[in-house]
Amino acid sequence: MRGTFHVHGGGPARRGATCGMRPWSATRCAERAKRLLDGEGFLYLGRNYRLLIVDESKTVVALDGTRLTMSRELAAQPSRARQELLRWYRQRGREWSHGRSQPWAARLGVSEVQVVVRDLGHRWGSYHPGPGVEPATGRVNLNWTTFQLPPYLIDYVVAHELAHAMIPHHGREFWRLLGQAMPDCEDRKTQLDDLGRALWMGDLIE
Repeated sequence: MRGTFHVHGGGPARRGATCGMRPWSATRCAERAKRLLDGEGFLYLGRNYRLLIVDESKTVVALDGTRLTMSRELAAQPSRARQELLRWYRQRGREWSHGRSQPWAARLGVSEVQVVVRDLGHRWGSYHPGPGVEPATGRVNLNWTTFQLPPYLIDYVVAHELAHAMIPHHGREFWRLLGQAMPDCEDRKTQLDDLGRALWMGDLIE
């Protein structure tokens, strides 16, 4: 049976394989909470986009050049604004991910699988095998927070989860397979651990 394994510890569960973030304290989460004010920064694909509050009521959340725009009406409703921001990240993540897994799937010897962007809590991603025996029937879930990272680190998460289509655990065989497809995977993993501590987890200061 395939098991669930966390990159930074944790025991096996019944299904799937997960890639987890390092734990953080409530204090660190509070430090990363954002305000819906002009100039607040939001990361997307490794770039920082400053928030611009606009008067157009039809503008919910959108990327306009170098600014992330949000309507003044929405900014006045933090709970709804959070939902729309996370929806924006999920949508942009799905668009960016389209076809992105194929090159890594080919290097790892698996067929391209379905990629889903959702809220995974404190996990970067997870791999879930399908009902059959073929790796091609599986699904890779990516956390919306992952799309704050630079593309080469998102690629690491994608390749990591695709490798679980072949090997569900994090033993030597797994790292050997991933290293063959991505020779600098250890360096990317270290950078992921470091950058992950500073990402926004969706908290807003009202």
